[in-house]
Amino acid sequence: MVSQTRIRGMRVIMTLLASLVYVLFSHSVFRSPLLSHGQDNCTKSEVQIAPEGPTMEFFPPVEVANIAVVHIIETRFMQHQPRLIHLGMALLEQFKALCLPTIQNQTNSNFLWFIRTDPDLDPILRTELLRLVQNNKHFVVIASLTSYTVLDREEGQGFRESLDFTASDVWTGNYALVKKYHSLAQSRIMINTRLDADDGLHVRFVEHMQKEAMKDLGEDSLAWRWWCTMSAIEWQYNSPWDPPSRSGCLVAPEPNQFCVTPGLTKAYGSKVVSRDVPNYGHTRIHRKLPRCRNATNVDGETDHCLAQMPAAIAPYTIRGRTATSAGMRHVFLDSGKLEENSTIDVDALRGAQEGLRSLVLEHFTIEEKQLARTRSHLIQNLRQITEEAIQGQCRGTHSCKPTATDKLERILTSTTGGTSNVNNASVPERQNSSVNAEDGARNKTTAPSQ
Repeated sequence: MVSQTRIRGMRVIMTLLASLVYVLFSHSVFRSPLLSHGQDNCTKSEVQIAPEGPTMEFFPPVEVANIAVVHIIETRFMQHQPRLIHLGMALLEQFKALCLPTIQNQTNSNFLWFIRTDPDLDPILRTELLRLVQNNKHFVVIASLTSYTVLDREEGQGFRESLDFTASDVWTGNYALVKKYHSLAQSRIMINTRLDADDGLHVRFVEHMQKEAMKDLGEDSLAWRWWCTMSAIEWQYNSPWDPPSRSGCLVAPEPNQFCVTPGLTKAYGSKVVSRDVPNYGHTRIHRKLPRCRNATNVDGETDHCLAQMPAAIAPYTIRGRTATSAGMRHVFLDSGKLEENSTIDVDALRGAQEGLRSLVLEHFTIEEKQLARTRSHLIQNLRQITEEAIQGQCRGTHSCKPTATDKLERILTSTTGGTSNVNNASVPERQNSSVNAEDGARNKTTAPSQ
């Protein structure tokens, strides 16, 4: 007779083998091929589709009781644009090159990254998005049309006041960890950071922003302040020289007249509710709030003010400038030349590329080879991307600028060799908007306009 010990041993072995088969099968499901560079017509049969409902992921229990702040980074992806596949794939290429590595490599991992996407997102886009971010307990993909950083609800509730999604809305991520962070938010400093899908943050951004919030807010449970930067490194998919660079062009930070969107951050004490913190758009916040006190502004405010981001992480952010950019501001529309009114010194810009590439690798962990792949995808699918970018204008809280549509029309005309087949009549009116003509309502407070 076979001994009981041997039987138990065989059962253990069979269990391990079954687990191994499950893991290998699950891994193969999500290693779907990306839409190929230069492929014009992509069908759903060409990729493996992620299953409906939450993704099965197993995370060990995490102890977070000792964190001093609750920090939420929030990114919106294809909200109100779920079926624009070429636009979505172009954004995913930029997400992979410019955004994802900067969050994956943060020196402080005590944060949650909420990636909110349209519940009706096309399965092709859903599959690729989940493939890129799965198996990281701090990354949470949520089927949602709302946002904590773009307050489109009248009550203006933030993460502290309202956990506005359930486990069934989470496509990937550790919902138990989300609930722990939500519980801790009731008694901790709360930080909200905005990051668009085609932008990136300095890899020490989280580390220094949390230190700054703890230092500036201290024990004052009623204190709050905003942080922003008025400059960012730009990655242009076009370069203003011939032959064009395979990896596009990096442009050194130059001061804007207003705050840029990547990294726009607010922090507030444990007794503050989100609606009590003014929520102005990035082009207006510098005019609406007083400056915070610092070494060069000794007469500034100590609370309820706008602060410059910590000098230790300058340059703070990087942003993509392509045909997918919401407001099309500063985008190089053509390769080999600049706009007639441009003041950029092309020779100086070209000479700065090596240093800028080293800088973005060191401070953002962004690799030139990935930028080259992204540019290749954008150039080879430019007509379809641009057509869908025009169709996506004005939807939900997306930018609604005639100047942006005009620039997109110019790109489209250059790709077709004649007039475009997408005209202004195809651009929908803004949906669910209550924007005030004078200074904007809450629905558009931080909606992208660049």
